[in-house]
Formats: sequence, C-alpha cells, structure tokens
Amino acid sequence: MSAMKSRENSVPLELIQSCEFEMMKYLKQVCDEHHLQYYLAYGTLIGAVRHQGFIPWDDDVDIHMPREDFLQLVEIMKQKPHPYYRMIARETTPEYSYLWPKLIDTRTKLTQIGDWKEPVQLGIFIDIFLLDGAGNSREEAEARYRQAFLLYRHVKRAAMKMFSPWESWCRTIPKWIYHIPEKVMGIGYWMDKHASFCSKKAYHEYEYVGAMGASTPEPSRNVWKKEWFGSGTDLTFNGELFQAPCNWDAVLRPEYGDYMLLPPPEKRIPHHDYYLELPDSGISEWADTI
Repeated sequence: MSAMKSRENSVPLELIQSCEFEMMKYLKQVCDEHHLQYYLAYGTLIGAVRHQGFIPWDDDVDIHMPREDFLQLVEIMKQKPHPYYRMIARETTPEYSYLWPKLIDTRTKLTQIGDWKEPVQLGIFIDIFLLDGAGNSREEAEARYRQAFLLYRHVKRAAMKMFSPWESWCRTIPKWIYHIPEKVMGIGYWMDKHASFCSKKAYHEYEYVGAMGASTPEPSRNVWKKEWFGSGTDLTFNGELFQAPCNWDAVLRPEYGDYMLLPPPEKRIPHHDYYLELPDSGISEWADTI
C-alpha cells in the first residue's frame, strides 16, 4: 500500500480515489442509461485533460449537471436505490445544509473540519454542482450569479459555528451573535430561497449558464456560455470515457489560467480538511488490497 495519505487521517489517498472512481462509473452508467447530461468539472476536468485521470494529489470529484437532469437522477435513484451509494441533497435529505448535492459512499464515515456544521452524516463523496440558466448576456449572467452568491452568504451565516477551530473565540462569538437573525430564519429557509431563485431560469432556455451554488464570489469563475458545454465530448479518465464540456478549455481557463502548468511541489497536496473512518468491514478489507 502506498505511503501517500490524506491530510486528516491515515486512510490512503489511493483508497479515496478508488472509491470515488467507482462512484463515477456508477453515475456515468445511470446517466447514460437514462440519457441524462453530466460533465466533468473543475479539478476533475483538469485531471482528465492533464493526467487522463485524477490529479495525483486530488481528494474529491466534481461534476456539473443541469438542474433538470439532476432532478431526474434523484427520482431514478429513489425508484432503484443503490446498495450503498446515496444522493444527499435538499430534495432527498431536508436537513442537509450544502447548496450542492453530494453522492456519498455510506460504507465510509466522513467528518468535515471547519466552520460549517453539517448535521447529515457524510462519506467519501462526489460533489455535483447544478447548472442553471443565467441570462442571454455575460453582464446579465454575472449579475444573477452575484445575487445567488448573496443568498449563499445567508446560508453560510445561518450554519456558522459559535466556536471555530481556525479563529479565536473573541472573533467568532461576536460574529455568531451578529448573525442571529439569519440563524433564527434557519439554514433551510435560506437554502430554499436560493434554490427558488436559481431554478427560475432553466438551463436550456438561456445563452449563458452558471453553477449558481458554487461558493466562490467571482462570477467569472462559474458563468459560461451554454454552447461551451453542448452535448459534451468524451475524455479519458482512468481508462474510461466520461463526458466533458465540448469546449473544456473555455470552461477551465477563466478560473485556472494555464491549467496545464503544474503547481509548485508544496501545493501538490489534498485541499479538503476532514476525518475519515472505514467502519464497513467489506471496504476495510478492500483497502488492504490497494
């Protein structure tokens, strides 16, 4: 077994990536069978382009899906549940507090570390960022993204912990008190407002689309021409073909610049903070074979 580890525990990064790749194949199979559109996204898309697989130090998978296709996927998974993969989203798990859904492996137990207090038990996951219509001009689309991001900030404040592992109590407690009104309204209230706002413009009806639930403030990183996605194009990832945006260069470059250039060695590390457990005996035995 390789010595490469995730930052917060001793579970090998190779095991995390192997679990995620099995989930990718499952997601691809369901989407292909039911003619649902999906696209490799963000670091996963860079991995496909630059490494024909995972970025060697990456510890998660990112997918884009039009909201309409995702809602169909939710119904399909309800009708034919997987033995241990579960879709965690507002539509399936009302207490869930992230704007973007996650497909998780329930054989694993993942606890995230930071300011966000997630009430739902997570596992090794795939992040699914929903694509919505954003407008018929870049100016309109970016303005709409900024409105969505303001609603996201309400969600984040409602979920804020009183004590943070990253800041002193004298900073976090006053912020927590200041945002009590948002906490009184509740995370669910703000999530529903965000989803209602974003879903008013359908993906297929506008020239520009956006990942309106992304957590970065710059709209240029999450708003694109819909034609750049199109019907998708095949890219090889770990020896399998997966759908990617037709013009993946135009999608990647606003956020990453020269994404073919490797970062310096000190930045080639996983970027998520979590503690991971493998309580399922089956997956623990599988881990021993990697």
